[in-house]
Parts: sequence; C-alpha cells; structure tokens
Amino acid sequence: MRTIFFWLVSLLTLIFWVSALADVILTLSNNETYLKDFPPDFVHWVQGFPLWRKALWVLTSVLGTLGAVLLTFRRKSAPLYLWAAPFLMLMVFVGYDLMLGNGADHYGLTGLITSSVMIVLGFLFAGHASAALRKRRFRR
Repeated sequence: MRTIFFWLVSLLTLIFWVSALADVILTLSNNETYLKDFPPDFVHWVQGFPLWRKALWVLTSVLGTLGAVLLTFRRKSAPLYLWAAPFLMLMVFVGYDLMLGNGADHYGLTGLITSSVMIVLGFLFAGHASAALRKRRFRR
C-alpha cells in the first residue's frame, strides 16, 4: 500500500508541476486561446511583470517540474528541487505580487485562494519527497 501511495502522490506531483510550467509558458507567450478566460486587466498586469519577476516564475516552474521528474525516477536530489520551488513561489508571490505589485487587487479573492493553495500543495509535495527519502525509497 505504501508503494502505491508513493507512486500516486509522485504522479500528482508531476501533473501539478507540469501544469504550472504549461501555465507560465502559455501566459508569457500571450496565448490568446489560453488567456481568453482571464480578466483582461489581470492579463495586462501579468504581461507587465518586470523581466526578473517573469524569470523567477519560469525558474519556479522549471525547478518544480525537474524535482517531480527526479521524484518519479526516485533520485535523491528530488526533494531539493521540490522544496526550492514552493519556497521561491512564496517569496515572489508575497514579496513582489502582494507587497510591491498591488497583487491583491489584480488577483481577486479567487486568485489569492488559488495561489495560496498552489503554494501549500507545493510544500506538501516537497514533504512527500522528503519523507520518501527518509524511508529510503530512492535509488541514488
């Protein structure tokens, strides 16, 4: 049963981070089909992020996706990437979006809740990877 749980959560981790990477790619490439459901002022605000903010967003998604791939291959380095991603996400979300970027107005209540849940899930997935490492579920 524990093995099934490991693989189930690992698969969810991979789906979560690949979805996050797809989101950043589709958003920053200004994909009209993807962005049509978002409020125009929100899209304009996100498109106006400084280059460093966009780079950190991409880095967060890449770190999470890399960590999830490493987790599915049971590599010991997976927790490092999976902890770095939500920590970076938290710093950027709270530090820039909310404090400097007036993000609460742009995200709205639904966006704030969604972003908070994503950060919490990122930390939970990182905890899963760390627990698997402690239980010696990794090869190398």
